[in-house]
Amino acid sequence: MPNRLIHEQSPYLLQHAYNPVDWYPWGEEAHALARERDLPVFLSIGYAACHWCHVMEKECFIDQEVAELLNKFFVSIKVDREEHPEIDRIYMAVCQAMTGSGGWPLSIFLTPDLKPFYSATFIPKRSRGKTPGMLDLIPHIVRVWNERRDEIYEAGAHLLGIISHAYGESSPLLQVEEITDEEIHSAFRSLASTYDPEFGGYGRGMKFPSVPQLIFLMNYGVVFGHDQAIRMATDTLSSMALGGIRDQIGFGFHRYSVDRAWNAPHFEKMLYDQAMNTYAYTVAWQITGDPMMRNAAEESVQYITHTLRRQGGGFASAEDADSQGGEGAFYLWKLSELMEILTSDELALAEKAWGITEKGNLPPEAGFSAGSNIISWIREKNAAGNISLLVPQDSPSIKEIRKKLFTHREMRPRPLLDDKVLTDWNGLAIWALAYTGRVLGDEWMISAAEDAAAFLLTSIRTEEGKLWHQWKAGTETIPGTAQDYIFFVSGLVGLFQATGKPSYLESAVTIIRTAIDLFWDEKKGGFYCTRSDDPLVPVRIRDDYDGAVPSVNGAACQALKDLGMITGSSQFTNLAETLLNGMHGTITRVPQGTLSLLGSACTGKKEIRAVITGDAGDERRIALWRALHQRYIPGLVVVPLIPAHLSDIKSLIPESGIYAHEETPTVWICAGETCRPPVSDPESLSDLLTRITHS
Repeated sequence: MPNRLIHEQSPYLLQHAYNPVDWYPWGEEAHALARERDLPVFLSIGYAACHWCHVMEKECFIDQEVAELLNKFFVSIKVDREEHPEIDRIYMAVCQAMTGSGGWPLSIFLTPDLKPFYSATFIPKRSRGKTPGMLDLIPHIVRVWNERRDEIYEAGAHLLGIISHAYGESSPLLQVEEITDEEIHSAFRSLASTYDPEFGGYGRGMKFPSVPQLIFLMNYGVVFGHDQAIRMATDTLSSMALGGIRDQIGFGFHRYSVDRAWNAPHFEKMLYDQAMNTYAYTVAWQITGDPMMRNAAEESVQYITHTLRRQGGGFASAEDADSQGGEGAFYLWKLSELMEILTSDELALAEKAWGITEKGNLPPEAGFSAGSNIISWIREKNAAGNISLLVPQDSPSIKEIRKKLFTHREMRPRPLLDDKVLTDWNGLAIWALAYTGRVLGDEWMISAAEDAAAFLLTSIRTEEGKLWHQWKAGTETIPGTAQDYIFFVSGLVGLFQATGKPSYLESAVTIIRTAIDLFWDEKKGGFYCTRSDDPLVPVRIRDDYDGAVPSVNGAACQALKDLGMITGSSQFTNLAETLLNGMHGTITRVPQGTLSLLGSACTGKKEIRAVITGDAGDERRIALWRALHQRYIPGLVVVPLIPAHLSDIKSLIPESGIYAHEETPTVWICAGETCRPPVSDPESLSDLLTRITHS
């Protein structure tokens, strides 16, 4: 018999619908029952593409013995972290405060009023060494709950107080100051101290892309002329592009690598990773001109638009790490299998290019069975640190081999597609597609971003102008968090810059104003994650620290600055300044965790507003457009004024009328407090931008 999760939309919750555990979804029904029966809560948080979440289900949640204990002594709640990022963020902070680390699955024991008193990540059924198993842990927690309940409530309240003080409404107002150059330099030195010069990335073990760090490094390097910072970012991106973390056959990037060299991935694919990596590789191509960077960006876009795109234009949230055969089975190859697919010459080339062997090419720490091979390029570094390959990536023979492997792989059982459409992650995808399409001149990318934006604007926005967090199977559920509003605004601002269509700018302005009404922190500036009237949020916190994606306040700072520059509205500019300066104490205390905010401080030092007129299809305008985007300018904001849209844009950009008389496509450049004479020649525009960016 199914449990209550059978009525949910989330693929992750539906995976647990036939567990013997009497699961409840997050909501008032479960909380009311816990209060009524005075039972503690077991809160389990995970997501559909999480391999270890599946392992814990198989080991504990489908086990009758564990289920009987949970059903007897607890109200058990299952949460999809992608549906409730605000709940995940709160209790992940709790876990990190209690244990010093975090991750998924996230396992929290709570009082009936949601105060935490025990936290862990993966818990096995039986104890292993110093790690307690559920069969030992549950009786212990029940005993403590019965014998020391007052202490538990007191400790839980104290812990939530710590979280509120660190991240929320009780946090102190630190000094409000402008970020100095020395503080930005100090953040770079901190990053450089942990950089891995051999393989890129940070540390000597498990590697995460950490794209906000890479974007900061590129912003910092360009703004301050620091070649080492650029090299750190681009070397990392090169290693990722050549490693097993990138799906060399079907495109896109896996979540992270369990080894130092980026070769052995944890195989889930997340929409937000594809978006962030697409943007980073586009910027790297603008800086370096390296075709591999452009190729990585283009192939990531192909994965987003071909594999993750849903009917209507929105994008699915993830592909699972597991498929029939276990984790990574869809992506790994045996030598015997390749011998049947490829000719002898092709097989020899594959062995040389990718290190394919009968024993397998994955490192022992990856934990896969012997004989498993991943498609990852054999690369060498010379004394200057430049990477070379034994076989060129663009070899016609390699392209043919990749095509054959793709065709064969498509016959395998695919990993589960988590097909819910999330507003925040789709906002990131729109932002990345709009930027990459704008820079590369690929209209189909911009068109895909427009389709996704149209889907969100018609499917997840209420009549009152508020946003839902997710859509699935024709149903929108869960009120939007600040991250939904801010990331979608970023995407809409990006689409306006790519197309010049006033509707995107109008929607961005409307949504950011709604976000300010719902989430703005009047004491410190910036945004809370949740509304003040959410009864099921135990503590209201901010999102100030970057993870795989920028923090809400990092993204909001840049979006507000961009809106201020585009519209000329001092309201948006002042809010961005209030946010950034109000975060000064947090930034200087934890610079590596606030690099999206520091990156915004960097872009503020090279702000350029470029108004461009002319019809989009005019060859003269196209030439000017290319000149605008041929290099990376961190603080560049483009204001496209299309003649057909001028009457609609006046209310949003009052000055737009002064450009209406221009018949020849022209660019007006303003940098800092100085505006230059209009330019209609691409070469003159390029020279002007060079002078400004090097001044």
